[in-house]
Amino acid sequence: MAFSLSLRTTAHFNFRIVSSWSVFQFSTQSASTLLSGFIYCGKCGARFHGEHGNYSCYSRTKGDKKYIVDPNCKNKKWKIPDLDAVVTDYICHFEFESLEKEAVNDVPAPDYSKRITEIDKQIGRMLDLYQLGSIPIDIISKKVDDLYKEKETLQTAEIPQQRHISIEELLQARDKFISVLNGGSLEEKRACLSLLIKRIEIDDDKVNIILNEL
Repeated sequence: MAFSLSLRTTAHFNFRIVSSWSVFQFSTQSASTLLSGFIYCGKCGARFHGEHGNYSCYSRTKGDKKYIVDPNCKNKKWKIPDLDAVVTDYICHFEFESLEKEAVNDVPAPDYSKRITEIDKQIGRMLDLYQLGSIPIDIISKKVDDLYKEKETLQTAEIPQQRHISIEELLQARDKFISVLNGGSLEEKRACLSLLIKRIEIDDDKVNIILNEL
């Protein structure tokens, strides 16, 4: 789903919503800039970092070799205040209430109870055959091991997935972010953004703000 927004800037922006929600994807206390840890290069996929007044792709600045993805990347650098202003303006003015209409009902976790019961019965039969000595132990051992692995996989699949963020939590985080813009600490602002934004992708003048989905 794409959203377009007119901002006070000459760049072009597309905003997308994706699933998966994590409250804190990085340490909010170690960052020195508002968007550190959120930004990724739209050209090579490397992280962006803030230094010398700019948000820059690690592949371009080559400051830390372990973060370099493409040493030939030429993605644009953004002035820290400029990109901060773009993201802040978007968060403050986007109508998060409209997302509630687009939210999809949660898909129930699959029920594999019948298959798990059948696996338990098969394991029991394998153990009976072992006691009778009618099948070599190595064959029984492999079969039982395969059955246990299948059972474990099915049991894991039945565990409910972590819920997405609710519209109420989004609105609370948005309102809190607005309230701490003037006078709040950097950690408070970043904590709010971590509830609202999954990641930000930069491709020269294009900024994709990927939100946490309901």
